[in-house]
Amino acid sequence: MSHQRLSVKLYSVRLVGIVLMIAMAGCGGGGGASPSIAGSTPTPTMPAPTVTLSPGNSIEKAVNANPDGTTFILQPGVYRNQSVISLKNGDSFIGASGAVMDGAKVLTGWTQVSINGVLYWTTAGGAPLTTPACNAGTTISGAPVSCCLAAYPACTYVQDLYVNDIEYQHVVSLAEVVAGVSWYYDFDGTDGGTQNNIYLAAGDDPNSQTVELGDTTYAFEGTAANITIKNLTIEKYASPLLNAAVEVKGPNWLVQNNEICLNHGVGVSDVLGGDNIQVLSNNIHNNGESGVGGPGSGGLWNSNTIAYNSTDGVNTDFAGSGSKFAGSNITISNNMVHDNNGPGLWSDSSATNNTYNQNISYNNVDGGIRYEISQYGVITNNTVYGNTVNAQIVYTGSDHGRINGNTVIDSGHGAILVVNTAGSRLGTVYQVTDTQVTDNTVWMSSNATEVAVGLIDRAQPPEPGIFTDPTNFFDHNIYQFSGPVRSSWGWGETATPLVPISWSAWRAAGQDLHGSLVEGVSPPR
Repeated sequence: MSHQRLSVKLYSVRLVGIVLMIAMAGCGGGGGASPSIAGSTPTPTMPAPTVTLSPGNSIEKAVNANPDGTTFILQPGVYRNQSVISLKNGDSFIGASGAVMDGAKVLTGWTQVSINGVLYWTTAGGAPLTTPACNAGTTISGAPVSCCLAAYPACTYVQDLYVNDIEYQHVVSLAEVVAGVSWYYDFDGTDGGTQNNIYLAAGDDPNSQTVELGDTTYAFEGTAANITIKNLTIEKYASPLLNAAVEVKGPNWLVQNNEICLNHGVGVSDVLGGDNIQVLSNNIHNNGESGVGGPGSGGLWNSNTIAYNSTDGVNTDFAGSGSKFAGSNITISNNMVHDNNGPGLWSDSSATNNTYNQNISYNNVDGGIRYEISQYGVITNNTVYGNTVNAQIVYTGSDHGRINGNTVIDSGHGAILVVNTAGSRLGTVYQVTDTQVTDNTVWMSSNATEVAVGLIDRAQPPEPGIFTDPTNFFDHNIYQFSGPVRSSWGWGETATPLVPISWSAWRAAGQDLHGSLVEGVSPPR
């Protein structure tokens, strides 16, 4: 798949690669040498084999036929509808250049039909894969949340359709089918068509194009430990929401130098048990729900490109995003994260000790870095700009935060906001305490009504003690303005909508006593 890179003309940012040396220990115990038997000859341990596969081979059968720790070399070509779920400890899957695991089937046999006077192309889609029920929970006010955005009511259906490697939007009626844009799966035959047939508009001639339908749930999935997946393209898998094409359920996986794209759910996810994953130098883009994430703990996600994810209209209040992490002791570093339809980098749901370091996050919807309903977050040395709807960095419903050394460009939606939400939503929410915002450089927008930087109390009832808590503070930050300094800060209980306070009022509240203002600085380009 093609990969679009955007140049970043924002200060001088260098992504520092991390070289990882992994020591793989054997399975033997530590009780000393086993006693020898007189006259016996020890049986030598045979090294695990290396097996070379071609696109006509079954990867799953090869795994079943070989011992733990086998290395499988995938020769160039398309491995269609392959799903490896019988993984064995220590197995490795290494792709030669041009090796593609494709979870979709090619649709052929297209004919034209007229339904209610409208022409369509149609072919048999087969019995649809089961779509799990989706429960997104409730909003802050306690109202139900839809899993899908209003314009994408079919976002939960696991099977996506691709025309020449471009995903079309799944719609829920024949009348919504538009050439070059959308398609319809007639699940029950009550819309004038044939049950389980696929429909495209008359303007899309599928006989002169490659049309594929997602038809396989997982590329890799299992609880085995020490799995390595390298140098593959993994695309078009029909993973359900909250599931991934690469579904990690065992510890110590290495996922490196892959292109993972156009899958329905998540690109790579470490679920419970998938701890200490290393996801390094991958291009993870155009996945339906999210690029990466999960509740696994102890992982390293480094030097990846995470872009253009949440293409299927999954509600951001549910999980639509570039990433969403819910585990503990995770390091997310040196990633380029941009143009995702949801928060670019996001920790949520009682994550603990997550560190975001030296990432570049830009042009995402609903914030660049979001740390939500979690604890002990470290957000340091990142470059964040151009993100919409919410502030560039948001630390909300969380405690014990360290936000320092970041370069932030406010586009009028907020720069760095710490938000207290205790009592305002269901479930566990942490009151803001021990949260320190220091040594950041912030270019401020000209939005005169905006609170760009500050501590905001949205708790119900209000909790004014967060403002007298000496462990919550801003200091040593540099604020840059293209014109005169304007009121930009927020501190203390205020009415809704928020009204920004002046620099003098901000400092009178004890904030940024060592901070500084700089006027006449044009916004970086």
